[in-house]
Amino acid sequence: MNPSEISSLLQQAKASSEVFPAGIHTFALYWITWEAYRTRMLAVATRLRGWRIADAYLAIGTRKISTQKIYKRCFKGVTGVELSEQPGIVARVLPNLDLIESLRHRLVHGYRSANPELIQASNEFLDAILTHHEKVFGKIVIPLQDGTQIQLGNVLAKRPCDGRGIPIQNNYELLKPCFELKDTAKRDGLPDRSIVHTLEKIVVHLRSG
Repeated sequence: MNPSEISSLLQQAKASSEVFPAGIHTFALYWITWEAYRTRMLAVATRLRGWRIADAYLAIGTRKISTQKIYKRCFKGVTGVELSEQPGIVARVLPNLDLIESLRHRLVHGYRSANPELIQASNEFLDAILTHHEKVFGKIVIPLQDGTQIQLGNVLAKRPCDGRGIPIQNNYELLKPCFELKDTAKRDGLPDRSIVHTLEKIVVHLRSG
């Protein structure tokens, strides 16, 4: 997702939270926003390391980063940065995101519900870190190819950090090992528009009684 879409998602989550502060659907919106944000964060970090941002999104989509554990491993693979060892609040935030991820699995897969107090606390936590994302994650230091360093900054800005001034030095083949991608790995595509007509026909059939 692009930055404006991520920001729009966050606003939807906030609106849901005002009416349903402990709502499961509120939690789902916040977690989707978090996954979109962390994807953007990794894409920008990859660009800072000398790859095209399009290659970053291709690698992320092919790798299917579905857990916090895999995400942190890929982030380190690309940047050499161990997120849990970063100074400041980010090192306090990440372990809690790992814990909330178990709540995500329980709710999204429909195993069973959870204590509303836990859901609401998780919603408020996600709202806080996403609203103040630059304060939490923007100070992550990324080492550049020339030996200097740069802070990650606001990855939702139209021109994040100073990344546009960094030359493209690496190709996609060099990025694949950073994401632990096999040569046979392929990115899953979405269904094409032909499925829309099929879905509409089934909906009409069911609604017609």
